[in-house]
Amino acid sequence: MIAELIITPMCESEDTADWLAMVIDKIDESGLDYQVTAMGTIIESDNWDVLMDTVKLAHETILANCARVQTDLRIDEHKGRSGMLKKRVSEMEHITGKELKH
Repeated sequence: MIAELIITPMCESEDTADWLAMVIDKIDESGLDYQVTAMGTIIESDNWDVLMDTVKLAHETILANCARVQTDLRIDEHKGRSGMLKKRVSEMEHITGKELKH
């Protein structure tokens, strides 16, 4: 399954890049495949509990530094499929006939 995770610290501080970098470190330490984008992070896992534990840890990492955090999670699960994080991009590159930015 692929999950799109968007975490928004809702603090007075405008400089939250350091906190979000800590979230990426936690996701990286999980061992899951992921892709960082300017708007969020896409994570792939074939294990629901590991994915949810990672999302919870990411949320709690911001909450430890900020009294309020908004976490949005969107999940696309297709049973029996894995490796979709890279495969979807490859499919679009094949269709368009060019390398896409990612």
